[in-house]
Amino acid sequence: MTDLKRPRFILEKRLEDGRSEEPRVYELKDLSANWRSGRRGFLVAGSLFAAAAAYSCKEKPGGRKKPQPIGKGGPGSEDGSTSSAKPGEPVSLTPTEVKDEEKAEIENTGKCSPILAHVDTITCVALSRDGSKLVTSSKDKVIKIWDVAKGKLIKKIEKAHSDIVASVCFTPDASTIVSGGFDNLVKTWSAKTGKELKTMEGHVNYVRSVAVNPGGRIAASGSFDGTIKLWDVKAGALIQTLEGHAGHVNTVTFSADGKTLASGSDDMTVKLWGIEKGGHSLDIKVHREPVTSVALSADDQLLASADREGIVKIRKIATPQKAKTIEAHKGWVTAIAFLPDGKSIVSGGNDKAVKIWDASSGALLKKFHGDINTVKSIAVSPDGKTIVSGMWDGTIMVWDESGEEMASCLIDLQANRPENKARQFKYATKGGKTINYTVPCDVELPAGVKCTCDCIPGTYIEPFTGTDTPTFPGFGGPIGGIGCSCDTICTCIPVYF
Repeated sequence: MTDLKRPRFILEKRLEDGRSEEPRVYELKDLSANWRSGRRGFLVAGSLFAAAAAYSCKEKPGGRKKPQPIGKGGPGSEDGSTSSAKPGEPVSLTPTEVKDEEKAEIENTGKCSPILAHVDTITCVALSRDGSKLVTSSKDKVIKIWDVAKGKLIKKIEKAHSDIVASVCFTPDASTIVSGGFDNLVKTWSAKTGKELKTMEGHVNYVRSVAVNPGGRIAASGSFDGTIKLWDVKAGALIQTLEGHAGHVNTVTFSADGKTLASGSDDMTVKLWGIEKGGHSLDIKVHREPVTSVALSADDQLLASADREGIVKIRKIATPQKAKTIEAHKGWVTAIAFLPDGKSIVSGGNDKAVKIWDASSGALLKKFHGDINTVKSIAVSPDGKTIVSGMWDGTIMVWDESGEEMASCLIDLQANRPENKARQFKYATKGGKTINYTVPCDVELPAGVKCTCDCIPGTYIEPFTGTDTPTFPGFGGPIGGIGCSCDTICTCIPVYF
């Protein structure tokens, strides 16, 4: 009998004060190995498990109402490996299975905890077209803009949405930010001033993903209401509503030429929408679990999709019936992105791993490891040399793709407690690139580091000499004065003000 994986459930415990604990994977160990053929038994067992979980995690009266499923998804064929040029029309598919051997040519190390960028889970990280700026969103309802090279916070938009900010992105010129939230709204913001420009209403459930076309004129939003809406960015007006998914829309992205929009859904399908052809869609049904992320290569030749089973599938758009299948992660694959050359793809998952794969062979090329938290979002710079990952614990890690350096941590001083400390320094890579690093105190520094003299104001606190001793808001403890001491930046120093 074939040794199949037991069905797994991922639960995230939500506490009464609004916080949530890291998702954990549970297995149903009492089912037989051939559970896939016994679908009824599996559904019964799953229902009992879900009922028990729902009872133990029941919300208090007045809590936020959870989104309801809007329909049954289409699982495709028995093994989930069908594709169609027309909706519902099955075609042959013979995927090539590639397993993660847990070996990589280069392994980077990284640790950011407890150095925080946001006070709650990161939901999205997105780079500007030139790679100089990063916009991030979080369950803390805040949008932040960062200078990537300096590793510094530029702008903060507080209470951007009345609920979780689920997705953000820049327009091509980086002048405007588009956001989507669990308040069912899509908004645009000035990246320079942080001023709200437009609010777009129309979705009747959570907005999970937003994207902007290469021309910067059209924004797309995917929602738990099962629809995708196209908006005029400047006017804030609805252009068109795309319908066809039978479940929550989790992810949307535009092609490089702007003619195609790719989407992935809980209905286990990926759809390609012809934006210039009235929204006609090509349905691709090759997943056995909900689709969590989709990506298109820069040359618009390859389409990648990921799911909650830990699978990444890569296919040529010209022949979507054939796919390369990669067993990428243990648990959900939460984010994928192509590197600019289209020859490799980076993925992140609930198994606390960031990996780079060969898009052609499916071979594992690099694995970023260390004290990495559950990965929620990934962004790749236009030159392919920088990878940014947003984590469940509120940390953001900036990686050098070459594999020769450690990860740097983005830090918002106000998101960190007084007991948190860090080191800051500059380091010249073998390729001649100078990187500004912020790392926790227990991370070993490489040889040749240079103290950072243009340190973040307020990072290092001089002893206070006044008659009144101020206190840090929320903690009540005394704080010092202001200013940085370059002689101490390479040692462990406080990271609050």
